[in-house]
Amino acid sequence: MDYKHMKSALLGTLLLGAVSWSSQPASAQATYIYTGNQYNFISGGPPGFVNHYNTSMRIQVTLQFAHWLPPNSGCIIFSQNLHLSTGPAFKMTISDGVFSVSGGTGIFPVPFSIGGAVSTGADGEIKTWSLISSSSQFFIDGGASTLNDPAGTCSFPGSTPGVLDNAVSNNGLDRASIANSPGTWSFPPASVLISMLANEFQTGILPDPGKKFSKKLAQISDDIRFNSGLACHHLKAFVNQVKAQSGKKLTAQQAASILKTVALVQGQLNCASGSNDGNNDGEDDNEDN
Repeated sequence: MDYKHMKSALLGTLLLGAVSWSSQPASAQATYIYTGNQYNFISGGPPGFVNHYNTSMRIQVTLQFAHWLPPNSGCIIFSQNLHLSTGPAFKMTISDGVFSVSGGTGIFPVPFSIGGAVSTGADGEIKTWSLISSSSQFFIDGGASTLNDPAGTCSFPGSTPGVLDNAVSNNGLDRASIANSPGTWSFPPASVLISMLANEFQTGILPDPGKKFSKKLAQISDDIRFNSGLACHHLKAFVNQVKAQSGKKLTAQQAASILKTVALVQGQLNCASGSNDGNNDGEDDNEDN
């Protein structure tokens, strides 16, 4: 997709569906990381002009929501343009190898637009996407985008289907792209997921009566850091704690989001589904705190 068309589509979506922003994402644990393939097309200005991009660079994105995206979702559109926002609260950073722009719901430090549209597969993984940032500050009159929507099922209104990672800067003189070769999505490493989840409890975003959740997560963090061999055991105990408080101290949605994070950690650590349930470590994990 041509960058100018994608930018126009984003701005049109903002103007048609904008609402006044109210708050930033309540959670940072639902984090998705995109790593694009290296550019294979570079173009610059007149003879002698030095392009800032090269073929060792790529588009990279960190995308965060308040909660993990549901499986088999429809097209979810989100955006921020100055003081206007639409869709679910989000935070996003897009890097094109030269410049990096961060923003999201209620976050607008420079004159720029940032947003996107995504849909998910059966496991809640991002399957189709179109993400963009644009800026007109200083000489960075351009932006970065990544699009994987060959059938046109989850794009901005007025945009065209396609598969393209694209970067433009220096008033359009610097350009880099790779077409028909989408990158991959991943999650943060286990230690980072635990750290982000612990921060939610420590800062009061998630309730933590008696600090039992924080204590268990600190234990798990140490298990991972020092490779104690007990991380899976303590993760299972933590799962029991969360399930016991679902619908009580934790809302069902909070519990589901926490359990999704833990499941990702368990997957990365290759925890066996039938591992010790963790109830023999001296704590009454099922009590009503």
